[in-house]
Amino acid sequence: MRPLGLPADVAATLLGAAQPVQAPVRRSASLRQTLRSRETVALATGVPMARDGPGPEAARSALLSRAHGDGRRVVEVASAVLAQEQDEDPQR
Repeated sequence: MRPLGLPADVAATLLGAAQPVQAPVRRSASLRQTLRSRETVALATGVPMARDGPGPEAARSALLSRAHGDGRRVVEVASAVLAQEQDEDPQR
């Protein structure tokens, strides 16, 4: 007869799946931040589209090129574009 207990592979699976209580909260905060970043980039992409009329791909490409050229993250450049737009037209 086998002693009571879990086989090693089952125990390892259960231990591997165990997460700290804060893990879902951290994941949720990370997801919210990611969604905010995507929204910021999407809004900033619309600025040159509204001004100059390029399509979405060209506007997104220009934003990416500027970020790469400045050595910054795309969301940082996008935030700067939106801040500049707000400064130029505070009613928006």
